[in-house]
Amino acid sequence: EEFDGAVTLANDVTLDTSTAGGDITVASVTGAGNDLEINAGSGNTSLGNVAGVGALTVDGTSTLTGTSYVATTETFDGAVTLANNASLDTRTAGCNITVASVTGANHNLTVDAGTGAISLGNVAGAGRLRVNGAATLTGTSYAGNQLDFFGNVTLTHGTSFTSNNGEIDLVSVLGGGNNVSINGGTG
Repeated sequence: EEFDGAVTLANDVTLDTSTAGGDITVASVTGAGNDLEINAGSGNTSLGNVAGVGALTVDGTSTLTGTSYVATTETFDGAVTLANNASLDTRTAGCNITVASVTGANHNLTVDAGTGAISLGNVAGAGRLRVNGAATLTGTSYAGNQLDFFGNVTLTHGTSFTSNNGEIDLVSVLGGGNNVSINGGTG
């Protein structure tokens, strides 16, 4: 499925190619408060800017080609690759953001759930990673040029934080008995 122009949702919508495993491309979405679920199965989802969506769910791998993703809740169940600097934002609704993993390709990522919870898997190759709000880290490795966690962080595994000579900011960490490794280079 390919939507090369701007898409506006009039109802809750599911885009599903999971049976065939075909790719899904959506240039941009205005949600008008409606939910959007995208399931490409073994294919890849390419998703541009998202605004005003209720629940945004992307099953399987995805490439975020936009810069702004605003929804009530956001769930990315598969590996996410950034094509640009991007922000995931649910702060107006104060609801949850879940991301299985991120490959940053040296792009910045901001994750802001306001009073909602953030669940974030491994992050590799990010420019600046900025996490605003309480976060549960479900991965083991978080690497980028700069790492900023501006809320309580809960670890679920032994975890390493590595920056390429940039700062690593951690407000507070609940380790749960897990090991922590912090390598900021000369930052």
